[in-house]
Amino acid sequence: MISLKNLNPLNKPDDFERKALERFEQGERELWQIDRSSGKPVFRYILPLVIEEACLSCHRQQGYKQGDIRGGVSVMIPAEGLTAQMRTNRNQIVIDAVVTIGILLALLYFLAWKLVGRLDETQKRLKHIAVTDELTGLKNRRHIMEQMNKEYQRAVRTGGTLSLILLDIDNFKQVNDNYGHVFGDRVLRAVAQEMVGGLRSYDLLGRIGGEEFLIASPGSTLDDAAGLAERIRQKIKDRKISDKIQELSVTVSAGVTSLSEHDATADAILQRADDALYLAKQQGRDRVVSV
Repeated sequence: MISLKNLNPLNKPDDFERKALERFEQGERELWQIDRSSGKPVFRYILPLVIEEACLSCHRQQGYKQGDIRGGVSVMIPAEGLTAQMRTNRNQIVIDAVVTIGILLALLYFLAWKLVGRLDETQKRLKHIAVTDELTGLKNRRHIMEQMNKEYQRAVRTGGTLSLILLDIDNFKQVNDNYGHVFGDRVLRAVAQEMVGGLRSYDLLGRIGGEEFLIASPGSTLDDAAGLAERIRQKIKDRKISDKIQELSVTVSAGVTSLSEHDATADAILQRADDALYLAKQQGRDRVVSV
């Protein structure tokens, strides 16, 4: 027991205790600290002693009144084991925090990697949709026209050759009228498959509208392209298209042309191929016409 007005010299407070008693008078209710001044840690804890009515019989002469702080109870406990345990706990907390942060970072990396993968897949899917005809799986009109124009510019720049084949399914309206549009879609897909199977690696193929298809064949002469068109025409004619209820064979007409020195634009070649296709239709269909 300690006091700033101690009756017993043994109750004289040290510096820590004196400061604690002063703070008690300012309203503090308890104080503690780890004291390492002696070389070994000591846990120190102080509670205030408050003057009550019964205390005044002895302490009134010191000037105290009820409610005053007359001293405190000071406790000292060797804390070497406690501080060692605290150090161990602190180290364990640090290790647990590092492990937890590592797990969280790994999880975030995994989620970010999955997200990037999903975004990449989505981007590829959107790019594929943007250039693909949904029904046949071929390139759509916009994309095949862009590719044809690039091949035209390359051929003009390098002095190479470029041939176009414009194909149209004969009497396709009658197929839709007689067999239904669902079967008509089946016919379009079947014709597209036959064309894909007949192409060379450098040939470009796309659906440009309805039952009409365009093949751009870089490096091919007019005779090369005409031979390719003829092989495709025969393959399509020989195929039986069936939905297990009804069966049908269709034919195609094709117009073929090649780049000439007079072609100022890619559209000029395409128009000539369209003229050749018109002649094929006029001459009875199911044939290849070259111009």
